[in-house]
Amino acid sequence: MLDNLIRSFLTFGAELYVLMAFTLRMPWERKYESPLRFVLLLCLGLAQGQLILAYYHQSLLATRPYLFFGNLTLLYVTVISVHIYRSLFVHDEMELTRKYLLTLIPAAALFLVEIRVQLSSAPVRLQDVRSIMMGSLVTGVNLFSVVRTSIFCLHLFFVGLFLVRQSGNRPLAVDNPVVRIAFLTAMLGLLSAVFLVNYAVFDTVSMLKAAMVMLNFMVLALLVVVLRFPHVLEIVKEEMIRGRYLRSRLEGVDTASLGQSLSRLMDAENLYREENLSLAKLARRVNVTPHQLSEFLNNELQTNFRSYINMFRIEHAKRMLREQPEETILNIAFAAGFNSQSTFYSAFLKLTGVTPNKYRKQEAPLA
Repeated sequence: MLDNLIRSFLTFGAELYVLMAFTLRMPWERKYESPLRFVLLLCLGLAQGQLILAYYHQSLLATRPYLFFGNLTLLYVTVISVHIYRSLFVHDEMELTRKYLLTLIPAAALFLVEIRVQLSSAPVRLQDVRSIMMGSLVTGVNLFSVVRTSIFCLHLFFVGLFLVRQSGNRPLAVDNPVVRIAFLTAMLGLLSAVFLVNYAVFDTVSMLKAAMVMLNFMVLALLVVVLRFPHVLEIVKEEMIRGRYLRSRLEGVDTASLGQSLSRLMDAENLYREENLSLAKLARRVNVTPHQLSEFLNNELQTNFRSYINMFRIEHAKRMLREQPEETILNIAFAAGFNSQSTFYSAFLKLTGVTPNKYRKQEAPLA
């Protein structure tokens, strides 16, 4: 009875991850965060689905080995996606630099290994697939199995510690949303890692099931928080950014002059109209580092880079909506500096409370 409940819960979790990968939308996500979240949830759902098949339908290991193709790659990509998403989450503006792309090289190597396994003879393929999916149950104490099954959970634990460290000057405050989410993530992640190591070393399948149940509870709880209280993550992000600037990097920087330079670039040169304008590019124009500019925007102007640029873009778009009634919404979006109509609509609605079409109708002169 209990085993059936666990299987149903894990199956529900795997199906939900895949469904959420295709349907979940976060209004505050930026261009790189949304596809990373999609990859993370999709890989997690597929990898968990393969594990469920391996342990509850073991005959498929011999009759349908292709169903388990890519499991190692999926797990690795999940971990890397968590790492990169976390890094993007705590920066005002960040590009996917070469160092992040290099982390995908091991994924390509794992993918090639799994292709070799699928192309091998049937007896060898069965042994390799069982070793990959079931680890120590077949091969004894398997160090690779210990590392593979623990790395994701340990990473979640360090993410939790990272959240606490970034939570500002009140890291233990009960009312701090960062601490609540961080504590949940860190504790469940650590316990899951302990159970998975126990499973890999001592062949205790119950430990694997317990760890998977904990991970599902943790991820599902975070999803419920995001869906029920979408503003919580924005608060978390603000707290984390504030914590990053407790030790100021603006010493020796003339903040008044910096503010004037920014105003000149925005008002006189209309720099915000550059579609690919980034924090790094703007920082170079005002002769400061990206971290210094980010701190200036957050501490002095109480905003972040994307919101600061969008403010000017939306004002430009509003002028065009009023003065050029014949122009299409898409052309106005591009002229203001946005790279897509959906991004423009989201930013416009957030700042004005109405859609561009409704704003145009409201501002249209009476006949």
